[in-house]
Amino acid sequence: MSEAKDILVIANLNMDLILEQKDLHQTGRKKYADSFCLSPGGNGNNEASAAARLGVPVALAGMMGTDSFGRQLQESLAGEKTDCSLVQVTEKASTGLSLILSSAGQENTYWDIVGANACLDEAYIRSLEPQIAAAKLLVVGFGIPFDSAVLAMELARSHGTEVMLVAYQSRPLSDELLSLIDILVLDSREAATLAGIEITNLKSARIATGLLLKHGVRQAVLVHMKSRFLLAATNGGTRTLEAPRDYQLIDASAMDDTLAGVFAGCHVMGMDPERAAEIAYAAANLCGSRFGAHFSIPSEEELAELMA
Repeated sequence: MSEAKDILVIANLNMDLILEQKDLHQTGRKKYADSFCLSPGGNGNNEASAAARLGVPVALAGMMGTDSFGRQLQESLAGEKTDCSLVQVTEKASTGLSLILSSAGQENTYWDIVGANACLDEAYIRSLEPQIAAAKLLVVGFGIPFDSAVLAMELARSHGTEVMLVAYQSRPLSDELLSLIDILVLDSREAATLAGIEITNLKSARIATGLLLKHGVRQAVLVHMKSRFLLAATNGGTRTLEAPRDYQLIDASAMDDTLAGVFAGCHVMGMDPERAAEIAYAAANLCGSRFGAHFSIPSEEELAELMA
């Protein structure tokens, strides 16, 4: 049995295939990319690695296939400080795959094959109940079956474990489900979906965060607007963080995961939400300033500099 960790991440594990394309206006059936990167990834892997590089004890739960991508993921996980003893290998499906089209300064396009991530059924989640109960914070996302993610949050709430939902790929959530969440991390499109309003600027984004807190989120809502901003809202108010004016976005593939993982790590270290948001946003911007998804997540040394 895995030893108790401060953070338990239950989320998808993928191999990322990233094409960097500078010219998005090519015509014809055949289009050309400028570079290619094969990177271990998935939200769970990235979030757990980002938190663990802060020195926080982190356990990761998820599934991968028996194929070559699964073996590469296993090798990558072995090189991190994350406890991966809860990760399972299944013969029922291939390893999850994400094809990412990246272009500097633009939103990425993602084509995902869910694969083994669909095997995180409710029986698997229930097998994790001792680890959920022992953790300070559960980090979960919707890259796994929706009912399994909800069950994990319900188990966490029943044991007094805090819940962070990283709500990319989101759907409308009831107030009852929102009340299970302590920290909600999402981008402006997901915030619009969950709040039920259109977000076109910072003012409407602030209104959305207020609505999400009003309708159940317990502690904090982080809305990442990759155009330039991060909104960090708590019941005590909203802080707007802005990227440096000369900031150049190169690859957003792992930015959101870095933001979530670093904020989670700072949170369990006892940092106040405002300071945690500052460090997490700086880490996310550093990640996005270079190409390579998981390989672009800040190192332990870089995170230590941001914490200083």
